[in-house]
Amino acid sequence: MPEPDLSVVLAAEDLGTLGRGLTALAAQTSRERIELVLVSLSGEPFVVEPGELDAFAGHQLVHTAAGGSLAEGRALGVRTARGRYVHLGETHAFPHPEWAERIIESIDPKWAAIVAGIENANPDGAISWANLLIDYGRWSTDLPGGEIDSTPPYNTAFERSFAIHALEVSADAFAPGFDLTGLLRREGLRILFQPRARISHVNVSVAAHWLGQRYAAARMRAGTRCRGWPWHRRLGYAIASPLIPAVLAVRLAPIVAAVRRARRLPPLTVPAILVGLAAVACGELAGFVGGEDADVVRRADSFELYKIRYTTMS
Repeated sequence: MPEPDLSVVLAAEDLGTLGRGLTALAAQTSRERIELVLVSLSGEPFVVEPGELDAFAGHQLVHTAAGGSLAEGRALGVRTARGRYVHLGETHAFPHPEWAERIIESIDPKWAAIVAGIENANPDGAISWANLLIDYGRWSTDLPGGEIDSTPPYNTAFERSFAIHALEVSADAFAPGFDLTGLLRREGLRILFQPRARISHVNVSVAAHWLGQRYAAARMRAGTRCRGWPWHRRLGYAIASPLIPAVLAVRLAPIVAAVRRARRLPPLTVPAILVGLAAVACGELAGFVGGEDADVVRRADSFELYKIRYTTMS
């Protein structure tokens, strides 16, 4: 079987949460050049109807042990994938029909990572926009394409040999606490931003869940990041964590300004960003002090896997 141009890894606890994403992938203009790698976190492989995935270049159904974390599932998917580039998708991120075509036409040996352009799938208020800009503002479709200096771990197509190498460096390479950008820089590798490869990303927008999600994600990220650190280094980061909102706000300011030049944002978006960053600082402080926590990982994973539940979308 020929090597696919692009493998898409999707991990979930049940196949139902992948429905919208699979529909979006089936609508791709280049779906015959895509391999699907569907990772079940339940301990049993997904069961799909005969012929349901025949439009793609191929598919693989794999599974972790029961109760596997999202990071473990994504790592398994990357190791299983056969494509030249491997894209880690999300249950709440939906590619536009020409997304894969734009990624594939951008493939070049000089790019170790190709980052898609991210837009808001539920632009229904300041909370949604604040979450999108905090997480993906640097890769907004409102920004110009070209070579960039950072990449998110998801919604990015990584050259497969680099992706495998990253997992050899750390089993947490595709977990939020690992610095993929730093690894790319150390290896002297380059990143392309391709805003024409558009993905609509769903963001938490219900106020009752907003700060809890930001806290849990930051707590998990910091816990993963500081694994194995000596106590004095963790203490130093904990002491510095109250500075996080100010540092991140300064970094976000030009990005928010660029997006506001392109579109009208809800009036309370900037205050919501600042409140969200305060929750991030609290989560990182707890993570650096307390280290990893399995319950926090499960909570953060639940927000990721079922993010649409925490929005006004049906």
